Amino acid sequence: VKRDLSTATTKSNRTINNEALVLESDLSARCKTIAEKRQSYKDWVKDRPTQLAAQRKEQAEVTKCLQAVGSDWSPERLESLDLSQTTQDEVASWKEQLDELKEERLRLKTNLDRLDQERQDAERTVAHRRILAIGIGIAGVIATIVLWFQDFREWYVPVGLTALLFAGLQKARTDLRCAKNNTDDFRRRLVKQDGDIVNKTDAWSNWLKKRGFPDTLRVDTYPGFLLVVQKAQSALETLKTTQRRLYGITKDIEEYGDEVKTVGTCDAISL
Repeated sequence: VKRDLSTATTKSNRTINNEALVLESDLSARCKTIAEKRQSYKDWVKDRPTQLAAQRKEQAEVTKCLQAVGSDWSPERLESLDLSQTTQDEVASWKEQLDELKEERLRLKTNLDRLDQERQDAERTVAHRRILAIGIGIAGVIATIVLWFQDFREWYVPVGLTALLFAGLQKARTDLRCAKNNTDDFRRRLVKQDGDIVNKTDAWSNWLKKRGFPDTLRVDTYPGFLLVVQKAQSALETLKTTQRRLYGITKDIEEYGDEVKTVGTCDAISL
């Protein structure tokens, strides 16, 4: 390029014959343009290695960011993701729905644990009162027989106590049945709530898949994934900017060289 430029400059500085003035005017104008672009050409040549180094560095950063997003991610897939405010609002809505379902499940589980403890307490109470009632009943029968021989009028005392114990046992059994019914009811509600959560989670996964997101992403990990994707997209945009700049510089250098070569080989024109 430098050699061609020198030849073209030499030719442009020669004396032009009057009869060739019209033919040479175009060449002179082109040589003038070349001379004006000479400093720009030097700047382009000087800047090109810097841009190449920047491109290599940014390409490595893009590769690193893509690996952080996922092993099967490409620049094309990354660019296809919709991270608009509309998408963020939809994600927030999904999170709110799933959080409500999980909060309700926690409430049901807490109540179920409480009712299950009450049922266990009722079972122990029934067992205790059954043993006590049987023991007192046997003792009452024996005492009644003894007292019957001593004083027939006092026989009802131990019998009345036994009846009272059996009434307490019956109440404990009623409480136990109630506790079991409540426990079974909350257990069924908990199972249904688990099913609702599974269905909502499946719907969330389908929503993610349709929009190009990993279908295993959870609503609580989405914000972290979003930051990783945004970083990768930023790195990719920086790389593309550098590539466009490098392409422009390379194109300018090639066009300048072609212009110099064209002017430098215009031997058919009389100078």
